[in-house]
Amino acid sequence: MENEKRQHPRFECIGAASLQVLGEIDHHPGKIENLSALGCLIVLKDPRPISVDTKVELTFEVNHLPFRQQAHVRANRSDRMIGSQFAPMIPRRRHQLDELLQELDDRQSQKAGGQSPRPRHSTWVRDRLLRVLSVVLPWRVLRAAVLTLARVADLRSTASAWR
Repeated sequence: MENEKRQHPRFECIGAASLQVLGEIDHHPGKIENLSALGCLIVLKDPRPISVDTKVELTFEVNHLPFRQQAHVRANRSDRMIGSQFAPMIPRRRHQLDELLQELDDRQSQKAGGQSPRPRHSTWVRDRLLRVLSVVLPWRVLRAAVLTLARVADLRSTASAWR
């Protein structure tokens, strides 16, 4: 991998995955082995020949975060190993993927050097909480929670400024 000419690093990861060729009904289960800002490598449970440039929909979960994204097959190392490039993403999904990649980078750095992960910005906690709450709560309750979190953050920053 030393000679690879990738624009974005790939991070090893573990998670369940599923691949569906667009226009077909069947989902092909497998697992995700690595992930980058532009694509991922999926290893299918059962062999399934898929040609390069085929449009697919990928569903995978890494670090308990589910993703569903359209992609193009860019490499098929075998009938089971499928390398894909993500189709353009909406900003929210791009943000979620960037957060996940940061977590994977932190974890990889921690393993390599025995260091603690880099400190996170306070918005990371808020965004993660909002993602979880948005699934469970109605919009009005969610909006009230966001406003409350914003007020608490403002109070904390004001209090720390006066110390």
